[in-house]
Amino acid sequence: RNNFPCAADQYELVREIGKGACGLVWLAKCLPLDEEVALKILEADDLKCPLEHIMRETQIMHEMRHPNVMPLYCSFVHKEQLWMVMPYVAGGSLFGIISGNYPQGLEEEVVATVALDVLRGLEYMHAHSMIHRDVKAANVLVNTDGRVVLSDFGGSGSGGGQFRSAWACQKYLARNTFTGTPCFMAPEVMAATDDCQSYNMAADVWSFGIFLEELALGRAPYAHMKLESVILTTLHEDAPVLGNQKTKRKFSEELQDIVAVCLQKDPSQRPICSQLLKHKFFKVR
Repeated sequence: RNNFPCAADQYELVREIGKGACGLVWLAKCLPLDEEVALKILEADDLKCPLEHIMRETQIMHEMRHPNVMPLYCSFVHKEQLWMVMPYVAGGSLFGIISGNYPQGLEEEVVATVALDVLRGLEYMHAHSMIHRDVKAANVLVNTDGRVVLSDFGGSGSGGGQFRSAWACQKYLARNTFTGTPCFMAPEVMAATDDCQSYNMAADVWSFGIFLEELALGRAPYAHMKLESVILTTLHEDAPVLGNQKTKRKFSEELQDIVAVCLQKDPSQRPICSQLLKHKFFKVR
């Protein structure tokens, strides 16, 4: 959809509906089209990269089309801010639904349904050389028809090209910026604060594993910890696989296994999304 205007005066901000590390998300009205949209406004001072670089990345996002990836209608710079215009999803975030209605976690059938859609969206992003870098329930929106959409690309990164294979573009997609939510971060992402370290799409697979635990448990494993403890635990302790969680609930071997393969400390040992889509956790449903 290319008919959304790239000018701030063409949008009326209605109310704030979300807040992130780099800015706010507003419910807004596109005046010429008389249509409600979600408008994400990122402050340039809070961004890790120059606006010009991020604008190139948003152009790639604008061209992506997948039912489980939030489309980007348009983006533009206004007064040292990056404005990103997206559909307004009335159902809200999966995090809000879980924390408000299912604090002990979702049933495995629901976990599988939601996770499969998120994984499909993630596979599509990786195939288009995009690393999401912040996969979590708060960044998964639920449509009124129940379909889930992977959103919030404020931290996304790309290699600036189109690639046929996720791993074929590994050297082009190396990142060395500390971006994401701490308790969902892969060890190599935390280590990337050292310029000698870098990371790639495998970091999203780790985050997907933590996301699975968040769905099953009702919260991410380290969500209760302070930042320093999260970093030290992630870097130096065993991964928080479901079998180690202190909970009365029993989880299937299939769910425990897919979490374990995602949360391997060595990123080269983690499966890619296309492999995860064939995992037995999704096959036994």
